[in-house]
Amino acid sequence: MALIALMSARAPGSTLNLAKLLSFTIIPVFIIGPIAGVYVDRYPRRRIMIISDIMRGLFILSIPLLLMNMKDKIIYIYIAVFLSYAVTRFFLTSKLSIIPDLVCGSNLLAANSLSSTTAMIATVLGFGIGGILVEAVGVRGGFYIDSITFFLSAVMIFLITIKESNHILASPNELPRSKLRGINFLTKQNAASCGELTSRPAKGGIKTVEKKSMVKEFMEGLNYILKDSKVLFVSAISFLLMAGTGSVYVIIIVFVQETLGSATRHLGFLVMFLGVGMFLGSVAYGSLGSKFSKVKAIFASLIICGILIVCFTVFVKIFSSFLISALIAFMIGLSASPIAILTNTLLHEVIPNGMRGKVFSSLEIISHLAFLSFMFISASLGEHIDKMWILISVGAIFSIFGIIGLLLKFRYE
Repeated sequence: MALIALMSARAPGSTLNLAKLLSFTIIPVFIIGPIAGVYVDRYPRRRIMIISDIMRGLFILSIPLLLMNMKDKIIYIYIAVFLSYAVTRFFLTSKLSIIPDLVCGSNLLAANSLSSTTAMIATVLGFGIGGILVEAVGVRGGFYIDSITFFLSAVMIFLITIKESNHILASPNELPRSKLRGINFLTKQNAASCGELTSRPAKGGIKTVEKKSMVKEFMEGLNYILKDSKVLFVSAISFLLMAGTGSVYVIIIVFVQETLGSATRHLGFLVMFLGVGMFLGSVAYGSLGSKFSKVKAIFASLIICGILIVCFTVFVKIFSSFLISALIAFMIGLSASPIAILTNTLLHEVIPNGMRGKVFSSLEIISHLAFLSFMFISASLGEHIDKMWILISVGAIFSIFGIIGLLLKFRYE
């Protein structure tokens, strides 16, 4: 909200200038993502998350303390945003990879639902209250508040206790015997807690991972996606979803600002209603989702989301009513919530522990490439044609893709 308000004050109504600023939140995916994926598989994920939060808090804090005082030096704010989101690559990949270390396989759906639920709570509070706060305390105050949240997050993650046994890079000959005994104990302990420990030890003892270059490890993750049909399917869904999200991201921000007449207040409330919908949808699907086909649920969600995006655009354009737009935003969140839960669950079911970081970082590159490319395409179009038609087109594509998926009776095998 602070970044949106900052750009709205500098270049009101410009979709392209807003896209330039927001692109610095995406570019780190391509530059830092491959490195982050490899590091997450090498080092303790909890420690990476704590360090990432502290660094992000400091980068955001530098914007109101130092950078906003530099007139006509927007490039320095771009750099701070870039560095903050570069560190975010380590945090998010660690977060996605650490979930199966915390719960047993049978609880993955519930765990991913809980993860999505807490993310939706953050969406409700961050965007809803953030939109009000930024207009109340100003852009500078918004950045101060934002930086504090990262430091609080680091404290909360520090309080999590977890014994990770997957970060083994050396061969058995390079590790001391005491270390190997500890690793063997932790491996048995983790397996026993999930009811997977058998009376016979695994053939060949504990498996270790040989030292490899980062490039080689990243390519392993990319090759894994291409060779595994299940992961490839999720990649295709992620590409479509992020391409559509990128297409509407900047357009809908300016569309709402122009139609409802405020920089962040209405926008924040709309995202709050969207977040409430996703929150309730995540809770409901986490409880009932096991009864439905995962693939059919994804396609059905795409169909409903597409229809609702079209309805949102038309009703907001015609009536300029916040209440109607808020109700439809809530319904969009409700219908979209299963997609994130299901894609992560499908991946956790098939990706082995030692590949999670590399695969998730590769998937992030694929999906964010779609997001960034289509964000700039739609932002450029938005400078010349009515933004309403761009939003309607994206909604129609979502629905058409979902209908084709259901009619073809796609099998996730």
